[in-house]
Amino acid sequence: MSATQPAALTTVDGLGLLLFAVGFGFEVVGDSQLARFRAESDKRSKVLASGLWRFFPTAAVRSEMSGAAHPTDG
Repeated sequence: MSATQPAALTTVDGLGLLLFAVGFGFEVVGDSQLARFRAESDKRSKVLASGLWRFFPTAAVRSEMSGAAHPTDG
């Protein structure tokens, strides 16, 4: 038996990694923005519509609805 070289990364692999990195970056930034927004007690019952969240209003509403349905502060 002879050892074979593993296949090199292809353009599709690179595009997949890029797409993952962009999506992961959006998640990290969006979660950070939402955490800062929710930390302000006067905004707890409002929907976040600024930052990255202004581009995805459905996600903002779903996130706020899930927080209202499952409160974590007691």
